Amino acid sequence: MTFTVDARSPDPAQRDLLLARHEALMHEVAERRGLGLTIRVDSDRVPVASDPELVEAIAAAVNDAGIPAQRMTSGAVHDAMQLAEIARVAEAMRRVCRRLEGAFTLVAIDRTQPDLVVGARRNSPLVVGLGEGENFLASDVAAFVDHTRNALELGQDQVVILTPDEVFVTGTAAEVAPVTKVDGRVIGTGKPGPITKELMAAFKELAMTTGTAIFE
Repeated sequence: MTFTVDARSPDPAQRDLLLARHEALMHEVAERRGLGLTIRVDSDRVPVASDPELVEAIAAAVNDAGIPAQRMTSGAVHDAMQLAEIARVAEAMRRVCRRLEGAFTLVAIDRTQPDLVVGARRNSPLVVGLGEGENFLASDVAAFVDHTRNALELGQDQVVILTPDEVFVTGTAAEVAPVTKVDGRVIGTGKPGPITKELMAAFKELAMTTGTAIFE
């Protein structure tokens, strides 16, 4: 017989206490009934709070519509959780971009992670150069063409995280996202085709019906 325990709390201490109580009760029941017991942790993540301004904006919109706002701890693997684990400066960049208006290109580094560079753009050029053991950020491919001819153009409001060996792009949880342009060259018609649309719909349906919840 298999049981799954999904414990969530914004306070890690409260969540740990809840899990300890569950484990103690399971051991007590197993001992009383002469059963064997195996406990396996499939996922354990530190809670990550959503942006307070975003939460309040959503709550205000819901209240204006006459619907009582309720809050709960999410267990999905949101970009906010991934960024908080990968790089604090990336999460800071994402929040800054939401506050800014107009056109901008931003690049930042974290002195605690000197090999990591973060960039973002809106209505202003920013291109990623994909090299061998090195990656680049620039406003134009001409800046790194002597090192690599492989380039990735960032979309609006996307945040890119670079290390010498990896590139991670995040934005609004695009899930399966169509590639319509590479290095300034339009792919196909420049719009998602029927197969891409089918894959996007299938991925969304699969995630909603069989996705595994992760502790936040």
